[in-house]
Amino acid sequence: MSAKAMQSIVDMNAEELAAHETELREELFQMRFKNAMRQLDNPLKIRALRRQIARVRTLMARPARTAAKAAAPAPKTAKRAAKEKTR
Repeated sequence: MSAKAMQSIVDMNAEELAAHETELREELFQMRFKNAMRQLDNPLKIRALRRQIARVRTLMARPARTAAKAAAPAPKTAKRAAKEKTR
């Protein structure tokens, strides 16, 4: 995937990302159907499309993950907690 293509996805808002994911899923369905009928020229396109869907889903989850991270305090590591107990 080129940097321009990735940047265009990063610049989308949540609604556009959801619509784009729906389009990609429909395209994936069509490709799988063609592959089953042996009409797909390059089956590796299915892999690329699955990864594209994963990128979109990752970008869709990013705001929720950053909000949760900001709201919750940083967890202490086990080593750090044990060190504080001994003090």
